[in-house]
Amino acid sequence: MSQDSKNTDGMQTCMVVPDDPSQSALEMISRLPDVTNDVVVMKDVKVAMRADFEEYKKGKVALISGGGSGHEPAHAGYVGKGMLTAAVAGNCFASPSVSAILTAILTVSGPAGCLLIVKSYTGDRFNFNFAAAKAQARGIPCKVVTVADDVALPCPKGSSGILQRRGLAGTLFLHKILGSLAEGGADLDTIEKEAQKIAAQIGTIGVSFAPVLVPGNEAGPAFAKRLEAEVIELGMGIHGESGARRIPRSQLRCTAGSSGDHCLDMSRLVDVMLREGLFNDNEGFRYLSQRKKGQRCVLLTNNLGGTSNLEMTLIAGEAAEQLEKKYGLLVTRTVTGSLMTSLNMPGFSLSLLLLEDGATGDAWVESLDAPSAAAAWPGTGRRASGEGLVSIPPDVQEVLKPFSEPPLTAEEKQSEGVKRAERLLRAACGVLIAKESEISAMDAVCGDGDCGIGLKRGAETVLAGLEEGSLPLRSGGLDTAFWSEVGRRFNEGCEGSSGVLYGIFLEKIGERLAAAAAAGGDAKAVASAVKAAVSGLEAVCLASKGSRTMMDALIPSAAALEEAVKGGAGGRDALMAAAEAAAKGCESTKELRPAAGRSAYIPFDQVRGTADPGAYAVSLWVAALASAFD
Repeated sequence: MSQDSKNTDGMQTCMVVPDDPSQSALEMISRLPDVTNDVVVMKDVKVAMRADFEEYKKGKVALISGGGSGHEPAHAGYVGKGMLTAAVAGNCFASPSVSAILTAILTVSGPAGCLLIVKSYTGDRFNFNFAAAKAQARGIPCKVVTVADDVALPCPKGSSGILQRRGLAGTLFLHKILGSLAEGGADLDTIEKEAQKIAAQIGTIGVSFAPVLVPGNEAGPAFAKRLEAEVIELGMGIHGESGARRIPRSQLRCTAGSSGDHCLDMSRLVDVMLREGLFNDNEGFRYLSQRKKGQRCVLLTNNLGGTSNLEMTLIAGEAAEQLEKKYGLLVTRTVTGSLMTSLNMPGFSLSLLLLEDGATGDAWVESLDAPSAAAAWPGTGRRASGEGLVSIPPDVQEVLKPFSEPPLTAEEKQSEGVKRAERLLRAACGVLIAKESEISAMDAVCGDGDCGIGLKRGAETVLAGLEEGSLPLRSGGLDTAFWSEVGRRFNEGCEGSSGVLYGIFLEKIGERLAAAAAAGGDAKAVASAVKAAVSGLEAVCLASKGSRTMMDALIPSAAALEEAVKGGAGGRDALMAAAEAAAKGCESTKELRPAAGRSAYIPFDQVRGTADPGAYAVSLWVAALASAFD
């Protein structure tokens, strides 16, 4: 997974905030009704409420939560039918005031009373409990449940209850389960007892690749030092507090499949989080030591704000798999998304709810699955444990199955045509693999940086077919089947624009070479087939010479090949002429204004002086063919 979090200046990605950053929380909650259905806001106290609170409070228990802003969508995003009745927001990373919390209690609570769901931070505990006491003094039935699901730090000792474990994303399990109970009409005592049981079965461990800066604050030396450190912080808090342990990134970097050092090994990272976090059975931890083999659980994978959705899906799947295979748990439900963030912090957290046996656990799952109108609740996923993966239907496989022919005999493998076709394939594919990082570096300037990676994967897929003996080499590369299969494999491996363009190009060569094979592989027919394939590709991609694409190398290369063959040149000399033309075409792209492809969206001053990566790739494999031909 990617762990980049800094721009070229070494600072965090900018945030879009009001002209006065101190007003961010007020501006945010004031705009909630613009983007969220069925929510109303008391702007002066930064309280969001379900729009039907007047009717709701006549007979049902109100659920109220909240805390500092900067953790959106928590908590206002969970206001709605089936979850919270109200959420109280403080300023960024600051707990809301007693008066704001009390205003929420007095507004949305009726005869059934209210339950306050509080994350375990000193300011939150003091403010919410003081507000609860004031509400009780006014005759409102009001109870408080404190969530302390952090497993990164040892259990505090000798603090007289002042210092406690932190409340993290596991709080959302209570929002959803208790919200369903309250919606169903459960009384306050029942809900409060259930809350205590749930809170005792939750653990959360987070990891971050960089701290965050509160809007309006300056990055001092201490922040800059943390930002520049090549470490991952295990257990960093959602307010940017230092974690339990700093792990050098070098210990978790991918060792295969990446040409850079910006990718982390997801499997190893998740393993550390489970082993040193959720299931740390050392003295002073043991927060989930009550777990049993085969016990059902629910996994909540939370984006801390700066992690891509692609990574989040991979992380959630990896964590669920390790929970089952390494720890013997049964992951019955998953919840994944940006649920309780820390502004734009790059990182994520894993929260686990151990389900009680029997009817209680069943009821918790039923409550998690129950519908909710809260805008930010993503719903639950039902872990399929592999059952969700299905095969391509047989009738579709029949249509799409690759060309097959009997294996080559030992004598056929030694034929000059077969050996030459194999040698040329290895040369062309080999250079694309070897030059992947160079091509990608050029594409980082001219496009999105993945050109080299895609071409490498396409080449590797073709070579895999060669090693398997599944490529139709019997004709020595002079029939439709060979080129069609090479094109199919390259397309499937490479994907993207390059994949389909090469697939079309190679298939069109095969179409024209059918006649050449019947004529004994006449060199003029081969060159003509390549030229025709390039023309056909030009018509499909709508890019021509001068458009700053692969066509700037491919078009002159094909023309030079045909001209050299017509002039009596042999195969090697003809390919050398084609390679020279491709190199010149590639060089010309440095001064061409982009007219197609992703580079067309990039300012010319940025790409000027850098050759088009697609054209460069063409020049590489044509030169490789020339060198390998004999």
